[in-house]
Amino acid sequence: MKVSRLTKITRAGCVVLLLAGCTAQAADISPTPWPDVPQIVPPTPTPAPVAPVPPAPPVVNPADLPPSIIAWDSVDKAVSVNFGEPAAKFQFALTNVSDAPVTVLAVSSSCGCTAAQVPPMPWVIAPGTNASFAVNMNLAGRNGTVIKTVTVASDKGTKHLLVRTTILPTATPTAAIATGSHGQNQ
Repeated sequence: MKVSRLTKITRAGCVVLLLAGCTAQAADISPTPWPDVPQIVPPTPTPAPVAPVPPAPPVVNPADLPPSIIAWDSVDKAVSVNFGEPAAKFQFALTNVSDAPVTVLAVSSSCGCTAAQVPPMPWVIAPGTNASFAVNMNLAGRNGTVIKTVTVASDKGTKHLLVRTTILPTATPTAAIATGSHGQNQ
């Protein structure tokens, strides 16, 4: 390639360089091949180990457990305790009045402060059989009335039981009236 003249033009703050008198032969303008660029291939991710799928929990019927299947001594238990008592204790008794066994799948409470003491799950209650279980409510740091639910889930339906504890306030001793100070105490 041969350059005969270089011209500089300034226009509105821009500099433009012009090449004048360029002569080139067709052989000189051959495309230059690009160097071989290795293709970058991302590494194939190693599949994560597949954890075994735990068995599905038994299907619990969300419907209410009808009284024609389980008869309860009470579905609402209440107790009063003095302030400072560490726990309130409840006992629920039930009878399977149906002709088929009832399988209790889970017993849960609405709060971690309340726990049911039941046999190992699943708990099968034969027809005509009586059974019972205890519920304990932790009262640490509580006052007033505390109400919690205990849910019994079975293969025949679900039952919500209620436990309520009234924490009695501490008795404040009355000031003894000193002898001879009747006028001061009025």
